[in-house]
Amino acid sequence: MSEKKKPRTRRKWFYGISILLVVYVLSIGPVAAILQNSDGEWLKQEYLYFANFVYSPITLIALKSPFILDLLEKYEGFWRKIL
Repeated sequence: MSEKKKPRTRRKWFYGISILLVVYVLSIGPVAAILQNSDGEWLKQEYLYFANFVYSPITLIALKSPFILDLLEKYEGFWRKIL
């Protein structure tokens, strides 16, 4: 009986972690839009430090790939227009 529970538990962990990673990556746009003004300047310096700390893995990947950097800038711009 415990052998059947192991795959279900692993599957739940896999889906849970996968969903959290997707939400983490997609949250960079709304967070940047909320913490910046319409000119793209940070409202407070502490917000910049927070964003740099939390999103440093995404930033490092984007800085190595011009395509991803451009995509990320467009995504943040999209959220700035909405909010």
